[in-house]
Amino acid sequence: MILIQSCASTARLTDFPQSAKSYDFNKIANSKKTEEDKSWNKTTGFEYYLKTNITDSSLIVEAIAAALKSEEFVIKFIDDNQGAVLGERGLRANEWKSVAGVYFQKGDEGFEVYVNCKITQDFTGGWREDRARKIGEKICLRLQDCLQSYSVNTRLPG
Repeated sequence: MILIQSCASTARLTDFPQSAKSYDFNKIANSKKTEEDKSWNKTTGFEYYLKTNITDSSLIVEAIAAALKSEEFVIKFIDDNQGAVLGERGLRANEWKSVAGVYFQKGDEGFEVYVNCKITQDFTGGWREDRARKIGEKICLRLQDCLQSYSVNTRLPG
């Protein structure tokens, strides 16, 4: 008997750029997610946005790295100058693999941070688990200074 495994999506670190310059933070900030995912779904991508008045990039990087590590991600790439931190983690109960790109850019009053997380999951889907939100909330907790933070969906038309 041959078992054939079919994945709804395959997450790779190469899916994410190594620079925050690839993203329009204004568009991200205006893409606030208004609907809640169903309890069981086939969602394989999650996004989160936060804004802080912290002005020290080293504190931002430390908070991002700590948040990723607390969610059992292994840091694979950090570039403070390009505003990017990438990580991945392996097999878990609700996913085959997960990759995360966390991007930050300095604004007038502090930093904006964008968390993008993708998973490899089979075609059956899984329970709702917003991985980007978990990472984003831990960044805010670590910084103790988020002015705004919410889930976003930049894939929606409009």
